[in-house]
Amino acid sequence: MKKANVLRFLHDNPDFLAEHADELGIRLRESKMRTFSEAKLAAADRKIDTIARHMADMTENAEHNHAMLDKLTRLNLSLMACNTLQQVDTALRDSLNADFVLPHFDWFLLQTPAKKLRMPASLMLPENHAARGALRKLHAPQCDTRLLHKSLEKRLPENAESESFLHLPLRFHDTTLGVLLIGHPDPNYFAPDAPTTYVAMMGAALGATLARIMGLRAA
Repeated sequence: MKKANVLRFLHDNPDFLAEHADELGIRLRESKMRTFSEAKLAAADRKIDTIARHMADMTENAEHNHAMLDKLTRLNLSLMACNTLQQVDTALRDSLNADFVLPHFDWFLLQTPAKKLRMPASLMLPENHAARGALRKLHAPQCDTRLLHKSLEKRLPENAESESFLHLPLRFHDTTLGVLLIGHPDPNYFAPDAPTTYVAMMGAALGATLARIMGLRAA
């Protein structure tokens, strides 16, 4: 065995000589023994620190997930009690303002209800709206630092200084019934690589509620 390999092994296993001193017929100085013990303790401390960091991350993620599911559950319960579009609007606004703290938003319909309903004229996006074509093609949540179409700026509050945006399609089966548009002043909040699992769940719940109220059925 080459000397370099032996030295490398001893470097990677600093407690080897101390553990096998009797077998090797060597007597280590007390200071050397202490060095090996300290190295072993330091290695153990590093492992403990690593495990502690991983546990802290797991706990933080679990708490975040629990909080998000709790907010979604409250919204879903509110939507289940809705029988009008105005009630949906109230439930959604209460949830986004109070629970999610996302005050810069608007939502609108792309699909005409199958039955006569009372609703604000502004809730239906006009057929000739410049962004309508792009919005109809939305099949999944889209996050970006830009709007799908510049004309959508007018749908957000005038005082909103948004740097990132969520375009959430409200779908029922294969149809996009409407869109929830949310802006945020932090450019990283709705960054293109932002996770969308929970907002997709929100979109599905809203889509199912809208379909029920609008009298729509699956094709």
